[in-house]
Amino acid sequence: MIPNPAYAPEAWQTVTQHIATLGESPFWHPYEQMLYWVDISGKQILRANIYMGTVEAWDLPSEPGCIAPAASGGLVMALRDGVRHQSEDADQRQEHRRARKDQKHGGAEALGREQL
Repeated sequence: MIPNPAYAPEAWQTVTQHIATLGESPFWHPYEQMLYWVDISGKQILRANIYMGTVEAWDLPSEPGCIAPAASGGLVMALRDGVRHQSEDADQRQEHRRARKDQKHGGAEALGREQL
């Protein structure tokens, strides 16, 4: 097997010095050119501008499981207590559907419909 130089330790770089308690769900936002992820235990969404070396953090009311960019703008957030849409205006948060208290994880079926 021929080693792939892209996976060599020196090919990887640290994007930020921010330390998350339990960082998950990273994604690159193609329009914003920003890296997003969640800190589940810290109850935050984080966004890094890798070109400027800055990180923004938004506190949430409950633990986020994952986030994704919404087609209409903003983010779709799966939180412990429901699925919400966060518009680009941070003060405009809409709740789409609350999860039952006995459910621990949401998801999507093969056709992309949400299952809570």
